[in-house]
Amino acid sequence: MPCYSKGFQDTLGHLKPRSSEGTQAEAVVGVIRRLIPARAHEFIITVNISKGPPGKDTFQVLKLANEDQVTITGTSGVAAAWGFHHYLKYHCLCHVSWEADQLKLPAALPVANITVTSADRWGTWIEACDYYCENFQAVKKIIDLFDSNEAISIKVAQELLSDPEIA
Repeated sequence: MPCYSKGFQDTLGHLKPRSSEGTQAEAVVGVIRRLIPARAHEFIITVNISKGPPGKDTFQVLKLANEDQVTITGTSGVAAAWGFHHYLKYHCLCHVSWEADQLKLPAALPVANITVTSADRWGTWIEACDYYCENFQAVKKIIDLFDSNEAISIKVAQELLSDPEIA
């Protein structure tokens, strides 16, 4: 049984990101730099809220044969990150997970021209929430392995997750 209700879009559909399109795009670029630092320059990320239909997440991945860079445009930072993951998984045959990553990108990045639109704007968020809800103990175990001296966010997360009311 999922941890959410079907009426979520109806109740929170009015919410909009506080961050600008540029800030959201830069956050995705940061993710790419952390995942594939030596190849991050091969990806151009933009966020354009008008790229897809209202109330839905959309991304477009475009890599032409005569170009060296992949352009990913999303209606939000989340949609752009989703597009990057989609390209890695289905075009480069890479894998990113909690347990291990396989990020051996082909020397020449594959051609792609795909646009994907979610069933609703909250689909990717709800799926993530549902995943973390159903796999809470595994997520907690991984966060407990992090060094709390590395970042205040890790320390705060570890403190929150040690609360008996949450666990």
